[in-house]
Amino acid sequence: MIKNIAVTGYYWSGSSAVLDLLSEYESVCSVPINRDWKDYEHVLFYYRGGLFDLCNHLMHGNTVVGSDYAVNVFLDSMERLYYNRFVWFGSYKNLIGEDFLKIVEDFIKEIAVEFQGRNLNHAVGTAFSALETIKKIRYNFLHRKFFDNPFVKKTIFDDKKVYISLPKKDELINASQRFTKSYLNLFNVTKGVDYRLFDHLIWPQQINEFSKYLDPDLKMVVVQRDVRDVYISNKYLSRVHFFPTKVDEFIELYKKIVTSINNNPNVIIVNFEDLIYKYDEVEKMFEKQLGLIHNAHINRNKYFNPTRSIDNTQVYRCKNEWLEESVAFEVKLPFLCYQFPFERVPDINKIMDRTA
Repeated sequence: MIKNIAVTGYYWSGSSAVLDLLSEYESVCSVPINRDWKDYEHVLFYYRGGLFDLCNHLMHGNTVVGSDYAVNVFLDSMERLYYNRFVWFGSYKNLIGEDFLKIVEDFIKEIAVEFQGRNLNHAVGTAFSALETIKKIRYNFLHRKFFDNPFVKKTIFDDKKVYISLPKKDELINASQRFTKSYLNLFNVTKGVDYRLFDHLIWPQQINEFSKYLDPDLKMVVVQRDVRDVYISNKYLSRVHFFPTKVDEFIELYKKIVTSINNNPNVIIVNFEDLIYKYDEVEKMFEKQLGLIHNAHINRNKYFNPTRSIDNTQVYRCKNEWLEESVAFEVKLPFLCYQFPFERVPDINKIMDRTA
């Protein structure tokens, strides 16, 4: 049976390095297998209105009307991902075909029932009703209510289905696990491949709360990186700033972003820097915890080469200005500062994750 691995991390944390390293094993294949996609992220679980939003809604203060809203938002989101190619995600119609819609349909059938009626979620407007107005005029005439406004409007509803979804927690978890497992199995791999590799199925901040809704056999790798390099990369090396560029504001936000993950046997936490400074140890750790065979690492250093990637570490030492800014992190976030075995100044022209 093919096993599944999901690699995730924080912005600028180096998760792509783990994807590259694991891809060097002949038994591992990144999915989807499509030359048109240089990078692809599997976002459907945490996409707006996706699985995690649906489960959160159904498990907290759920109502009949609320569940209909949550299910329809979920279906709208899945259709949006099915029909549209969003550069690095979606496009399930082209990648998978109607099998994707089938597993979505099967999942909803498990957790919801279709209701033959309407509710306020589906009210989209009002319109003048000639028939009801005629009835009202006749009524007013018979009852001598000559000053009662006879003009009647009716509520216009959309044509979407109405659902009622009130599953128990165990029912929702079991259905979600089957849905996520079905999704993972939609991606075909070549003969001889034992592992599918998925990029960003889940964010680190979601693991404690939502990993129970995923396939219980899914392995997750969370990649962390020295906070000083994250800050410098965000501020100076990226065209798009995902985080604040002022040190104090960045620190306050990043303290909230980096998550303490509960003890979970399916989760492996690794520092990006360890891939470089402790390469052999990390290789052995992955092989032990993921069940990879060492002899299957036939493309060693082809996609991830620590001698090249070392210039992506200690980036904050490139300039005196950057080094001075990094002092604040050593004081306020020392647990997120990597203990480098030696100091070096990287070649700024060889930093591979720069987009500036």
